[in-house]
Amino acid sequence: MSNQRHAYHWFGCILVSKDAYENDPKHNVVAIDDATFRRIWEDMDRDMLPTGVHCEQIGFEQAPYENGSVEHPNEECMFLAIGHTFTEGWQWYGTTVPHIEATDLELRNAKFADAMRRAYDISLPEPLPMIGVASEH
Repeated sequence: MSNQRHAYHWFGCILVSKDAYENDPKHNVVAIDDATFRRIWEDMDRDMLPTGVHCEQIGFEQAPYENGSVEHPNEECMFLAIGHTFTEGWQWYGTTVPHIEATDLELRNAKFADAMRRAYDISLPEPLPMIGVASEH
């Protein structure tokens, strides 16, 4: 086990299964039905997310139940950091989301929101905030 912490910064939200968690708008946490949560998790695992959508697994330690994907049958459910324009770094280096012009950000937000509606039939809160989290690996 490594003591590295990865810092993720992105525009989007944190998805959770509403079978285990509730919406938490203050912390940009969106609860969705469990079947959709699992489908997104598996699409991410198989590199099949729609264009314009990026997703990372976060919160391994807080998992209340097993997710049971094909590739990782015993891996536990976690929070999913979902959005666009991700950057990643280590705690001791730090990282920031690259500078994005307001018009480009609006376009990326619109493409991301449209992809989520079309692929998973879910609407996410707008405008999308910039979020940063750290996750141990």
